[in-house]
Amino acid sequence: MLLKLRTADGPLYRRVYHALKAEIGAGRLAANARLPSTRALAADLGVSRNTVVLAYEQLAAEGYVVNHDRAAAAVAGVVARPPAAPDVPPRKPAVRLSAYAQRLPRPVPSGSYAKRSGVRWDFRYGKPAVDLFPREVWRRLLAARARRNSIDTFGYAPPEGYEPLRAALADYLRRTRGVVCDAEQIMIVNGSQQAFELAARVLLDPGDTAVIEEPFYPGARLPFAAAGACIASVPVDAQGLDVERLPLRARLAYVTPCHQFPTGVIMPAEQPPAPHGSSRTTT
Repeated sequence: MLLKLRTADGPLYRRVYHALKAEIGAGRLAANARLPSTRALAADLGVSRNTVVLAYEQLAAEGYVVNHDRAAAAVAGVVARPPAAPDVPPRKPAVRLSAYAQRLPRPVPSGSYAKRSGVRWDFRYGKPAVDLFPREVWRRLLAARARRNSIDTFGYAPPEGYEPLRAALADYLRRTRGVVCDAEQIMIVNGSQQAFELAARVLLDPGDTAVIEEPFYPGARLPFAAAGACIASVPVDAQGLDVERLPLRARLAYVTPCHQFPTGVIMPAEQPPAPHGSSRTTT
């Protein structure tokens, strides 16, 4: 049992008594809750058993604790509560935030997909068709694979992700997306937001210019702004991002060459490269 013995003065048994009384008064020790035996509590607190016996006796004398024959002491069924304090809103302590945290918007977007009542059609983006997921097939495959794996598989994986999965993804991207890469160039993350945040941390310093599309995916702007970058919005036309309007000294450019969000346009392969002095990161 965790008791705060330094909040009261006087003999040690009085401090144990006050600490237990505070726990009961605050409701953390509920009515009829069994208390540790005097030997167990004494060993837990590192005090003598007589100290705990005296504290229990004082609590029993005041009606906070009841003793039963050959049974551990328990909190009384009905305990008199101290008068309630005036209804004054608690004062929140000031929390010092880092410069990174202060650049985050208030409140941070939650991305919740809680069902909204009275709405017939939900046009919020990003939610997969989870009702179409083959859960039974997935369960059987997962169970079969787990039985065949060695015990080492259930330990910590490499920070960049499970190597066979990264190799399979590299092969898939080559076949279906035309992306030439290998497993060493792939990192498994929890989602696009974590990928953006990692890219911002390793590529951007405060004051660098980061290009985003206009209109843009809101989740892309947040991590770049939090990293302290100066955001430059470049419009999207029928050919995708207008590369002619890229700033000369951009450190990073976020573009969606395929099915730009939210316009849906596709950047043709003939689009000229970014101006000299800027680097482009695509997703």
